[in-house]
Amino acid sequence: MQNIIISLDVGSSSIRCTPFVIHQTKQDENGNETSIPVTAIPECASTYKGSSVEPGTGYIKINIEGKTIVEIISSSIDQTLTLLRARKQEFEVVAMGITTFVMNLLGVSSDGTVSDSSHTCSYACNLETVEKQCVSLKQSLGVEKESELYQRTGAPIHPAYALPQLKSIYEKNDVDVKIWTTIASLCISEWTGKDIFSMPISFSEAGWTGMMNFRSGEWEKDAIELLPKCCNDALPSISEDIFDGLCGDYKDRWPEMTQSKFILGFGDGACANIGSKCTNEERIAVTIGTSAAARIVLPLKVNREIKREGENGHNESSKRRKMEERGDTDTFTIPKGLFCYRIDSDHILLGGALTDGGSVIEWIRTFLNLKDDDEYKKLETEAYTSYLEQSESSRSDNSLIFIPFLSGERSVGYRGSATGCITGLTRNSKPSDFLQEALQGVVMRLNAVLTLLKNANGDLGDTDPLIVASGNALDKNNVWREMIADSSGMDVILDEETKEATSRGAAILVAKQIHDYTALPVENLVISKYSKPHPIRTKFWKDKQNLQERNIMCIDQIWK
Repeated sequence: MQNIIISLDVGSSSIRCTPFVIHQTKQDENGNETSIPVTAIPECASTYKGSSVEPGTGYIKINIEGKTIVEIISSSIDQTLTLLRARKQEFEVVAMGITTFVMNLLGVSSDGTVSDSSHTCSYACNLETVEKQCVSLKQSLGVEKESELYQRTGAPIHPAYALPQLKSIYEKNDVDVKIWTTIASLCISEWTGKDIFSMPISFSEAGWTGMMNFRSGEWEKDAIELLPKCCNDALPSISEDIFDGLCGDYKDRWPEMTQSKFILGFGDGACANIGSKCTNEERIAVTIGTSAAARIVLPLKVNREIKREGENGHNESSKRRKMEERGDTDTFTIPKGLFCYRIDSDHILLGGALTDGGSVIEWIRTFLNLKDDDEYKKLETEAYTSYLEQSESSRSDNSLIFIPFLSGERSVGYRGSATGCITGLTRNSKPSDFLQEALQGVVMRLNAVLTLLKNANGDLGDTDPLIVASGNALDKNNVWREMIADSSGMDVILDEETKEATSRGAAILVAKQIHDYTALPVENLVISKYSKPHPIRTKFWKDKQNLQERNIMCIDQIWK
């Protein structure tokens, strides 16, 4: 009997269901047995391609092609189980893990249904009404209180987070929401028959809303008190509860899962880190999918006894002293421009993200009408050749500068009203120049995040970090990987065992939780592709980055 974990990766543009075998071993090149946490079962994954988030509004699509989002996710499980059965090998699904795009919140009405997409929240929101809420919240808090809230929640006031979105929703008079939940908790409630109105959400999902104190693992009082009482009352509890027991037709539909444990949802960014073997401060995970991000994992246990300065006679210094005595690593300040989210009760995630990563290239292809792949590849080759000529001579004949804020800016400036911009156009500007600058524009914003992470890493560890890349864009695009290495001055590698890193990371976190251990595995890297920085190109990137920063500062007043 083979014990299997099924990992569901519910992304904004696809849903992937992948089965993993747990606790396998294999031989390294020296013949030694090394343990790896999970191994994907080949040719048994199912994929549904389709957008589940509306660009701009950030509304989550409750119904897609005549089916609810839960029905589509359930169909993905059907397909994977069918493929597993076809192997003619006995198996049992011991646990199910769900990783989703975060942040996501769904408003469940008093009749137990999610009926209105406008009563949903996601990271992709860029509504003008929500941006106005951000301005209003910042004004009412003031700079000092806003900064204090940021240090407790790990998230700034920004349209990508739940606080301003919920404020905007509750300005309407027709809000029928009895409980706010997530896609993962909604699915588990459906499959197990657990009451949706009492379903919790995970530390990971709550952390990404920007309203949870990442140290205590509870809703941050100063954040949620900014919401109407009826919204406050509708917020779910936060826990690491594990659920089991299929209900109704699901017992017959999924007989191999009758004893399965169902784990509350994990954020896709956290799973991408862990699935790509970035589980400590020595490895920075850089992911480019639709969006883009750079992140590191740090140990920090939940401490629900934390009190803020002045509460119950405890001051900040005594709180820190007690936490240090327990071995907690709560001695750092979040660098301005980064986020800090909780992964689980033992770990946090420090990093920064861009709303537009690979989506910038899709936009450029549409903008330039590059429908043919061969035509695009030809243009990419021209762009790369131009990049090499310019960077290795430390000059730039191409004066274009691209600012890739097509959906607003998240890290590092968190300007929700920012827009994309390209400057330096002349009659000599070519399509390949557009593509080159689009690639470089994303790299420079990622490098701004990496610079902050490296500075933070200097306070947290003694080892120079390594970049581990993941995501389809970096797997396929050698140019982008080389640019990231050159601009950051760090080695960039792809690991051959960590394709579909997000699904893999969810399976590892599930294995960690069901076996009740606290440490994350530190796995050996199996390098498939390696990009080393070229020192000769350093000046080119420094000059380009400075020029991009100056352009951003110049048009900042327009965004305001």
